[in-house]
Amino acid sequence: MIQSACGQQDYRKLTLDSSNDLLEHDSRRVLGRFAEAACHALQAAEDRKNMGQFCYEPGRHTDAAEAWLSAANCFLLATARERATEIVKSVHKLEAEGKLPVERNDLYAALAECDERLDRLSQREDQCFRDLGREGYESEEADERSLRFLQQQLKELPGFAKLHYAIFRQALGLEQRDLAERHLDLAVTFDRDNANLVALLGDMYITDGKPASAVTLAERFLVSHPSNSAQVRVMLAYALGVDISGRAPDQERALEVLRPLVDGTEDSKPQQRIAALALSATFARELGQERQFNGLIEEMHRVEDSIAAQDLRGAIADLRAIFRRSIPNGADASNRDRRFLLPDRLEIFLKARQLIEPAPLAA
Repeated sequence: MIQSACGQQDYRKLTLDSSNDLLEHDSRRVLGRFAEAACHALQAAEDRKNMGQFCYEPGRHTDAAEAWLSAANCFLLATARERATEIVKSVHKLEAEGKLPVERNDLYAALAECDERLDRLSQREDQCFRDLGREGYESEEADERSLRFLQQQLKELPGFAKLHYAIFRQALGLEQRDLAERHLDLAVTFDRDNANLVALLGDMYITDGKPASAVTLAERFLVSHPSNSAQVRVMLAYALGVDISGRAPDQERALEVLRPLVDGTEDSKPQQRIAALALSATFARELGQERQFNGLIEEMHRVEDSIAAQDLRGAIADLRAIFRRSIPNGADASNRDRRFLLPDRLEIFLKARQLIEPAPLAA
């Protein structure tokens, strides 16, 4: 029995949970709640992907292929193309390695069908934004008509992160903040590896007075993405450092979060490192760590010399101006009232965010 080889209890739970999620998917589709339906299909896909892994590890490759093809079909129900592509590649790998029985024509037919559906889905995604431009809708400016058009596309593309991001931009421009946040959250759900989207959602949480939600979001992301996550580290550091909603700031922990960028142990672009240095300098000043503050400012100036883009240099010049204002007349910090020594943290954060790829997806 598959269950005996793979872990009977866990396997049965995954089977039951995935079946229940598919039922929830169908019921929500009937009600026209397409994004919710896609979320359930996505969860069913993840469970069936894990079922395949249960079978693959003890060498039950045919059973693994069956589970993974089922997972791919669930990902396609959710129109989560990239995740479907990833799992289909796993089955193709089994095929290439000769681990699938030649007499299982049904498996090869199901695999070919998944490939065709992936191609069609890719074409449909491209068509969505071609239609947006061809019909005279707005992609850059907020417009009620364009927002309605984008929302109509959710019936066929409920798990298309780029579409949810486009709806977020339109809704935010129209000051429909709840709608904007809901679709940005969905964009993150369907593109979970996108650090820019996670950072943007965290920014919204912070602005809405929910720094704890931003911290949870960022920490969960960093567990699975410990490197190449400069945007999320900057957002998390700011969330830890804010003192809203009755939550005491934790500058020490914020400094630790930024340390891989400050020390250069995590790969980052020069502008990302400057953003981290600027926030770290702010927190060091707030903690009264003047020596560390001065060292961070000096390092920020050194990194600045490697940046040629004028718009980025302008943002860096703004950062320097904020820090200069924090010490009136260039006086010794130790002899001044601390009220006049602390840089404006919000200003620093906003300028730092300008340095870190503000456009996560092109509409």
